[in-house]
Amino acid sequence: MAAIESTVARAGGRAAAYIGKIAIDRVRRKALLKRAESLLDRAPLEAFLTSLTPAQSSAFLTFVESPQFEHLALQTTVWHLAGRSEDDLADIRHSARLSLRVRLEDLPEDRLLTGTDLVVHLLTVASEAAIREHKNIDSGFAVGIVADLAAATARRHELLERLPDLRAVDRFSRLLRAQVAATRSKMRLSHLGRRAGVEYADLHVDPTFRFPGKDDNRSSADALGQYQRVVVLGDPGAGKSTFAAKLAHDLADDALDGLSGRVPFLVVVREHAEALRTSHRPFTALLEDVAKAPYNVTPPADAIEYLLLSGSAVVIVDGVDELGDAEARRRLAELLEAFAHQYPLVGIVVTSRVVGYDEASFDHTLFPDIRIARFTDDQVADYAERWFTLEQDGGLAESFLAESSRIQDLRSNPLLLSLLCSLYESKHYIPANRAQIYENCAELLFERWDQGRGMSVPMRFGTHLRPAVAWLAWRMFTDSSAQKVLSRDKVADLLIEYMLEERFDDWTEAAVAAAEFLDYCAGRAWLLTEMGTRDGQRVYGFTHRTFLEYFTAVHLVRLGPSPESVWQRLGGRIPDTSWNNVAHLAVHRLERDAHGGASGFLELLLDAAVSSGDEVRYLSFAAEVAGQVALRSSVLRRLAAECVRLAVETPVDQRFRYTWTAAAFTGQNDDGPFLHLLQAELPENLTRLSAAILEALRAPGSADAGGLIGGILLVDRPWPRESKSVGDHLIRQPGLLAVEDVRRWEERLRRPSPHDIRTNGPGILYRQANLGHNTDVSSVVRVLEKCVSNERATPADAQYLRTVYPALAASPWPWIELSEDDNDTAWDLAQEGDLIADSVDMSKVDEFDATQRSSALLLLLVFLQETGGNEFPDALKNLLTARTTGEGRADALAQVAAWKLLPEAHELVTRWVNGEGSPVRRNR
Repeated sequence: MAAIESTVARAGGRAAAYIGKIAIDRVRRKALLKRAESLLDRAPLEAFLTSLTPAQSSAFLTFVESPQFEHLALQTTVWHLAGRSEDDLADIRHSARLSLRVRLEDLPEDRLLTGTDLVVHLLTVASEAAIREHKNIDSGFAVGIVADLAAATARRHELLERLPDLRAVDRFSRLLRAQVAATRSKMRLSHLGRRAGVEYADLHVDPTFRFPGKDDNRSSADALGQYQRVVVLGDPGAGKSTFAAKLAHDLADDALDGLSGRVPFLVVVREHAEALRTSHRPFTALLEDVAKAPYNVTPPADAIEYLLLSGSAVVIVDGVDELGDAEARRRLAELLEAFAHQYPLVGIVVTSRVVGYDEASFDHTLFPDIRIARFTDDQVADYAERWFTLEQDGGLAESFLAESSRIQDLRSNPLLLSLLCSLYESKHYIPANRAQIYENCAELLFERWDQGRGMSVPMRFGTHLRPAVAWLAWRMFTDSSAQKVLSRDKVADLLIEYMLEERFDDWTEAAVAAAEFLDYCAGRAWLLTEMGTRDGQRVYGFTHRTFLEYFTAVHLVRLGPSPESVWQRLGGRIPDTSWNNVAHLAVHRLERDAHGGASGFLELLLDAAVSSGDEVRYLSFAAEVAGQVALRSSVLRRLAAECVRLAVETPVDQRFRYTWTAAAFTGQNDDGPFLHLLQAELPENLTRLSAAILEALRAPGSADAGGLIGGILLVDRPWPRESKSVGDHLIRQPGLLAVEDVRRWEERLRRPSPHDIRTNGPGILYRQANLGHNTDVSSVVRVLEKCVSNERATPADAQYLRTVYPALAASPWPWIELSEDDNDTAWDLAQEGDLIADSVDMSKVDEFDATQRSSALLLLLVFLQETGGNEFPDALKNLLTARTTGEGRADALAQVAAWKLLPEAHELVTRWVNGEGSPVRRNR
């Protein structure tokens, strides 16, 4: 009973996180708890619990701590925000009553009604705490999900009416959770030959995530606390499957704060690819299959339906990219979106590779996406120390970290980090050439682990083992019908074909060699292995897609190790995102096998890019290569010129404007290659690329558009803050600020000069700059967020409010004029308005001198008018009320007089309150 307030506060916090898409941090949790304590009436609750038997009291409290209660709190909050009727709210009471009835057996009807009243009181407390402590919760989002919740609630009522009790459901839940916790209790390192797995505590390093619009990395707890449904994107080897498996384990083991009692369903797409491609069964049928295999638990009737409708289930779908072609992935996305509408209370986590996701992405309003961040140096060090301690050679960790510091981009990938650690353990050094690193890691897959167990490759294959594996990889990858696995008979036929060409004359001898090879692979989980059965036949595949792609690239280059030959086979496939890794690995291999091979390949690519019809994809690929392979200076200069050219073709009025709706800006994709160049970190190319980009921005054809891009780089830095990238190197060069257009735009983006405001109007303060998918805040937000809040403002910020006043006062209204023909009617200040509203501290405004206060209030009027003013302090909100309704106008004008504004500002604000003027005009 002592923790009832914290339980209720937690339920309110999860409702706020889901609706508001915000993380509930320690400060917010404390505020929620304080609010819940002030609202909760304990006396009747204590009296009710005292009247129950110990078993009934325990069952009641267990329900309040359950996922079902949390989701009833979510429904209550949504209902309140959506302004639903009393009849709708009565549904929640009915849900509470049914939930208690099946849990508190033999409870008299009068006691059941009392308990229902108390549950409704607790739900109301949770809802009110969420709404009062998070004033910027999106009521529009709540309205949007109300229909889904209503339909699910009705189905849940029907289910509870026919269920006599929940004993069978509870037994199933306990058994499935226990099985998941047991089978997912260790990290699988099959790529390193470790069959038994490793305890998570011994090796696992928690991943971090990049949230949209956030500079810092966030934890798993932040991700799960903020998102009810989410797509987790990551590069190959980033740890997506490990994250999914550990999440299933931790949910089953009640190891995640605030998520106790959840029942995880882990769907590994690779294991169900055939069913997902060909079957038209509902997704719930697949969840039944998952419970039965691999967990050997048969769900009773209605058990899964109850868990889904009550919000007790969490569905984890790992590796949607494993379906291969975009059409199959689109169908799966549609299936899961429909499932999300049908079961709106279910937590859903989907993992996918980044590359190709846009071809079959989920509806972002239902499934926002976050990205697994690359390991930081601290995470790399933590993993390495754990690894070498596990191998009883902890002294190697320090030298490994020192030697691998030159390949930070490789070791920051968890899969490659594990291979590098294994490589270093074996050889005590890391090869200097990147192609050699890949090759040495591949050698580990062939040699170390099986030799350590006294096993050897079948002698009939001899030196042909590696090229045979590469041949199989090529055939698997290029055969669209293979779906990256092949039956034993098909693999045998391919091996026989290969061996007859390369080694044997006799078909029987080749067939025996093929059979021996397959038997050798079947019992080993390190590379090519038996993956299961399909249509009654055993099928073989690579244990990790990265290995399939690597050996495909090896064979591709082996067919002709020259830039011309590789371009002939690969050039047309570069726009196909499913070939992205193969293409990169092939260029690495080509650089190893042919001097200057990568540079020669990129010269051919640049020749073809402009006329290809897919220039963005070709240049993006080339920019990615520049971050991985040392290239000729001539190639770097040409590549930088092409990427900058493509970016500056976006007009200035498209890049610097009021609105960032999808319809308003078409340059995001065109910026992609340039952004890839900025993010490159390879030391060998860093200085030369920086100089080449600066040269391209200085070019006469760049002018104003190039200046704007340079200004964005200086102000917004659209690359990870901790990186040692080309972009970071570029902005440190004095030559960038020496470009007149860059210097002018940097000033405009930070604090437009009075001359700029007089020339272009105060509306320039409210425009936002965009580069790719990175949208910077407007300069007015940059200044006001510091000056009118508790944040420490610099003297320059405070002085700016004084300096800019004459220009503001002399500029006639409207400052901002929006019209249909320039797409600006879609202007929505909600996001920036929330930043300002949350920042405004009227005591700071009162401390300003008259000039500062006059500037601040004139600038704030735009946000107050365009956002509805709900989140602003009462002193400002009352001005808007007086303007829109006339109510309290005399008091509002008295407040304006009390501020003692300068004459011009006093007149403008007074006119605004009286509805006689507006800084914004919308021409419909």
